[in-house]
Amino acid sequence: MACRRQWVGVVFALAVTASCARALRPRAGQVRHTIVRRHGPAASETGTNDKLGASLPERDRMSKLANLAAINLTNMFCHGALSVPAAFFPQMAAARGLSEMTVGMIFGIFAIVGFIAAPFATAPMRRCGRRSVYLGGLLVLAFSTGSLALVQRIALADRRTYTAACLLLRAVQGLGMAFAESAAYVLVVGIDRARMSYNLALCEVSTGLGLMLGPAVGGLLFSRGGVELPFVAMSAGMLAAALIGRATVPDDRPARALPRPRAEPAPCASVARQRRARVSSALPSALRVAFLPMWRMVRRNTVGAIAAVGFLSTCSFAFLEPTLAMHAHAVAPTPALVGLLFALPSAAYMLCSPPVGFAISAAAGRRPLFSNTAALLAGISVQAIGHLLVGPSAIFSAISRTPTRPLLFGGLALLGVGEALAMAPLIAAMLEVVVADGGDEEQATEELSALLTSCFSLGQFVGPIGGAVLASRFGFHVASDVIALLLLANGAWLLAARRAHGGALTQLKLRA
Repeated sequence: MACRRQWVGVVFALAVTASCARALRPRAGQVRHTIVRRHGPAASETGTNDKLGASLPERDRMSKLANLAAINLTNMFCHGALSVPAAFFPQMAAARGLSEMTVGMIFGIFAIVGFIAAPFATAPMRRCGRRSVYLGGLLVLAFSTGSLALVQRIALADRRTYTAACLLLRAVQGLGMAFAESAAYVLVVGIDRARMSYNLALCEVSTGLGLMLGPAVGGLLFSRGGVELPFVAMSAGMLAAALIGRATVPDDRPARALPRPRAEPAPCASVARQRRARVSSALPSALRVAFLPMWRMVRRNTVGAIAAVGFLSTCSFAFLEPTLAMHAHAVAPTPALVGLLFALPSAAYMLCSPPVGFAISAAAGRRPLFSNTAALLAGISVQAIGHLLVGPSAIFSAISRTPTRPLLFGGLALLGVGEALAMAPLIAAMLEVVVADGGDEEQATEELSALLTSCFSLGQFVGPIGGAVLASRFGFHVASDVIALLLLANGAWLLAARRAHGGALTQLKLRA
């Protein structure tokens, strides 16, 4: 009877997914409503209602707030769904006989697929609109998360099928997350370009909340309803958030162009030869469209240095996941204290992100307190000091040769503060360089969003693996010193590239 109720719940979740997919299709007349909401009434409607015209700025402000709130809500659910399995999946996989390496592959394939798939989100955003790509990525992520509940019904003896299904669905999750996150960055930047750093910092807060609350909620749901309930609940939450996002995020689909006339095939060419020619020309074309814009961006020395900041900052946090618990065992012998150690940098990051974003935003006619480059350099330096303290490095051997609570807590707090300083100005700092070189701001925003999504995904994959290898061979303090040196080298590269570009601490005024 209990098994039947669980199957009914899973079938109900899939039915909700299908109905939400139909509901997310655009309705007739919605484009007209969006145009009126974004640009005001048509010329024939002006003057008919003076009160409506007077309230348009207030309505536009409320629309922007609702747009930002909806994106943050979906962002929290997405990252919560990705961190939910951490509370119970390793134990369930071990009960099925899966090795630790296999479990690591199941968790790591998400980041690899996200790194590869993010560049391919740029072309659909230009062809179908950013909102369509955003909602499509959310639907793919919700479907794959709900399908993980069905995978848990595979027989215990069928280990290969279970492993293959988990790998496949985690890869689909990475695909959906890459498209949704790339489009979300562009949508948030477009809400208010003068406050883009502050708005992006708010999104980082929702990301941190999702990653912190995910394991706790997953463990609670697992204890109440079994292994299927966490996946079904998070899938339903993402679908509900996607419906809210559809209602608040403006439709930005471009007008449909007339179809191009097809070229007549040569009379002597066979059908098979034409098909092979189309396939061989389409694949390199897709790769060129996806990766060439990113390569052109990274070839700019300053943009490459800023992208490396995003990669190393993500590695800096992810490095602690497999190594911190063993390193701090003498200081934090209980799971509660270990959880407090992990929560400390995340809490510092969430608390510091909004003030940092506000300080570097040029909103309401005021000048920013400091430039984007200054924030990046400060963030890199603070993170490097944090890693030297957490080690502790040989520099602090006069204070202590073993980890102590003041060094650990102080170093982890500095890691969160440095992460906030380094993450908030990433897109704005890149756009400064591209706009100064004469690039198109709208097109560059899409390409840079995909580039940063790839850098974050690569850092989430390289950080735990590199940290575990270095810590096992040379010790935690050496591994932490290596990351600190890489951060300082990246700071020197950024400073040199910025000075060569025409000023280290200048900040261009982007189009509002």
